[in-house]
Amino acid sequence: MKSVGVLFSAVLLACIVAQAAPVIINTSGPAPLDLSPENMNIVSTEHTDEYLAKVGGLGVAGGTAAFNASGGWSFDLRDNADKPVASMDLKLFQAGNLVFGKGTIMSFGKQDQAITAYGSIAEGNSMNLAAISLDDVNLYRLVINNANTNAVSGNFNAYSSKGGATLAGILSGGRNVQRQLS
Repeated sequence: MKSVGVLFSAVLLACIVAQAAPVIINTSGPAPLDLSPENMNIVSTEHTDEYLAKVGGLGVAGGTAAFNASGGWSFDLRDNADKPVASMDLKLFQAGNLVFGKGTIMSFGKQDQAITAYGSIAEGNSMNLAAISLDDVNLYRLVINNANTNAVSGNFNAYSSKGGATLAGILSGGRNVQRQLS
């Protein structure tokens, strides 16, 4: 019984000493990344346009676009082995060369999900879009050729928020043209 009391006293003393030990904070490394909404802002608004011009940017809102991309669009996505991946329906809006909108993605084997999209009209008759599914948080980067016509083709890369391999493939589709009775 006496040895149990000595053992208990030793464990208690070790716990007290551990709590009283000084806490060492490493101040030589970088500060932790603060992702709170209050700190999510542009540090230097003077260099934002310059930076976007160097990296290709998202386009110019005030620029003159080569064509009007506003309206309904549908795309079928297939992997490089021609296996169906998903289909997208988008309603796009345009401000200069910038394109943005929302819609749905129907991934095969999953429920329909809401998506948002943004991008720009590139030189010539192509359009670059990034579409993000809101539930699974997947990114689809689309390069659309002949976007000034009703039938388009192109390619895509899909990135999962869960990590893993990037999925690449081809896309086809076009504008959803409203038919009118004459």
